[in-house]
Amino acid sequence: MTLFSRARINSMTGLLRDRRWEIGFGMALLIILAYIARRHGSTYPSVFADEQIYSHFARLLPLDEVTIPSYLYLSVYGLTNACGEGFLRCARYINLLFFIGSAPFIYLATRTVAAKPLAIFVALLCVAAPTSTYTGYFMPESMYFFGFAVLTWLSLAPLRMHWAIHAALAGAVLGLMTLVKVHALFLVPALALFMAYLGWSRSPGAAGLGRGLLAAIASVAAVFVAKFIAGFLFVGQDGLQVLGSFYGNQASDGVSAGASVLTLLPAAWFSLQGHLMSLVMIFALPIAMMAWHGLSSRARASAGPQVSALMAYALLMLGAAIALTVFYTASTAGYGPLDGKRLHARYYTFALILPLMIAAARTGTGWRQPRALLPWAIAALLSAAIIHAATALPASYLFMVADGPEIVAFGLGKPGSIAAVLLALQIAVLALWCMSRALGAMAFILVFMPLFIMNGERMIAPYMAQNRNANAYDNAGMYARKHLSPEQRNGVRIVGDNLGELLRARFHVDARHADAVVLPSGSQIERYSLPRHRSWLLVIGDYKLPQGVEPVFKTAEFSLAATPLSNRALGEAKLSGPLDNALLAGAEGLAGPEEWGRWSNDDQVRLHFKSALPKRLNLFLTMRAFGPNLGKEFVVRVDGAEQRVKLPALQEEIFLQFETDGTQQTVTIEVPQAVSPKELGWSEDIRRLGLGLGRVEIGTPEN
Repeated sequence: MTLFSRARINSMTGLLRDRRWEIGFGMALLIILAYIARRHGSTYPSVFADEQIYSHFARLLPLDEVTIPSYLYLSVYGLTNACGEGFLRCARYINLLFFIGSAPFIYLATRTVAAKPLAIFVALLCVAAPTSTYTGYFMPESMYFFGFAVLTWLSLAPLRMHWAIHAALAGAVLGLMTLVKVHALFLVPALALFMAYLGWSRSPGAAGLGRGLLAAIASVAAVFVAKFIAGFLFVGQDGLQVLGSFYGNQASDGVSAGASVLTLLPAAWFSLQGHLMSLVMIFALPIAMMAWHGLSSRARASAGPQVSALMAYALLMLGAAIALTVFYTASTAGYGPLDGKRLHARYYTFALILPLMIAAARTGTGWRQPRALLPWAIAALLSAAIIHAATALPASYLFMVADGPEIVAFGLGKPGSIAAVLLALQIAVLALWCMSRALGAMAFILVFMPLFIMNGERMIAPYMAQNRNANAYDNAGMYARKHLSPEQRNGVRIVGDNLGELLRARFHVDARHADAVVLPSGSQIERYSLPRHRSWLLVIGDYKLPQGVEPVFKTAEFSLAATPLSNRALGEAKLSGPLDNALLAGAEGLAGPEEWGRWSNDDQVRLHFKSALPKRLNLFLTMRAFGPNLGKEFVVRVDGAEQRVKLPALQEEIFLQFETDGTQQTVTIEVPQAVSPKELGWSEDIRRLGLGLGRVEIGTPEN
């Protein structure tokens, strides 16, 4: 062997030795990626309506027609169309690339407060944590997680750049995050306050405070500049909206309904208690470190400015995200008996990298600390909170993997769980931390968190196993996709007794115009439920088909029937626009326009047409029922003829046929029970609602 070869080998050996931590980090990430990919590889979609909505918007609609302004996310995941029937598998791989790709940024951010080996281990824990379950869904959580990791690194790393550029870059990243999930807007105040804090902490006094305020303004401005520029590039003028039509309507509905923070406070307080108990059980040690840092000047002095910045950042970001979570939960508490009990932790799961970073931070000098009562007092309070949470959480709150995999991972009261061991270990870690800050932190990171993650895999495994089995809705949707052409799938109406499961079937049918109708099992499917746009009926469960409609394929679980209809379109009108249009001369009994159409505000709605209705009339009405009108009969009249229909809570196209004398120009709809939301105690809205009307179309049979 030549001297040159030996020198080259020695050089390579030295390089490998110098980069051994980075190489090990990369190999560990590949192992985690492979494990998560295998875990989700054979599962069916499970989170509805979310997965169906995001898949529909990303893959089947042009961006200028979507109602959720997640344009960046939808553009990236629209690429899964190239995968054909394997679009869900491709979406999961993209999820994994974003999720695992966040680890280097978590490492770089943690490296500012911890040694390299510990920073690497923290990054690995973050991507191995129960949060990784979100990589299995057609949802934006993984991409959002990546964005927050980049934002955290950019906010905390001591980069060599002007303070104004630093603030603007952080704001721009957050602005792009709003185009992944609009919820990122709620982090804007937190980022602004953090930028102000950085300016003041680096130069205490008037000059530093002024610079901090300017940085805060620059960061907020950059958020909206990035959001609006990118939004305009994606969809033009519509991209300049702050919330988009879906969330904008929700906000305006809340204002018009007279919703106030005060009315939400009891439900918000209940939800907040649940989230705090969950966080204490899992992250008691980082919470103790934050409390000690905030209450002790000696703790702040020994920690240094980088750790103080991390503490401030974590408090602001987690605080903002949890506030959003509890008020969202409070706003939905009246929807059903269980909604207010759900712990929607996925609205702040992305920020749970921060407690782990705090645990790794250098917060003391040496392995032993002088005696102090404050850490023991903090530990005692948190230990009591842990013991209380262990009994109060399962008794009062509802845990779901899609809502918050972290609390499910603890496994309170579940067979095979080591929850009792984890609770005892958490309290022991707190006691050890009181005696030695470094040992307590190491025990939390190297012992508690790995055991928690392993226990979580065991607790979540049954849920994953359940999602590997196709149910009737999966089978029905997949059959329709396989045996119908794309054009035929656009004419499918799916009937079943569960809305969430119907959306599962619609996900598999995978067609832009396919729709779903909820009917009680065993019901008669009325002929008015077979409108012009629906030439195929996919029936899941036991139902009576309309007379003359026979299935072309039938199993014990579902049936597929052809429902051809003869129609020559004569005109249509969307009620979200003016009532005087190409089809209608006007209307009575309707409230003002909304994005989807109009509500009735009287006992009767009268639609006046500009021309006489045809003698053989095909009438198509897109309608829905409000409140107590659900399931009651609406009477539709043309001259002396009438037909009765029952409407769901979601908009559905109704098809009716009438014989007229060729001179009639009015259609009348009788509302069974016009009632105001105020009378029902739902809000301060005094309009007498009953019928939602979105679209009117008329036609006549072709033969």
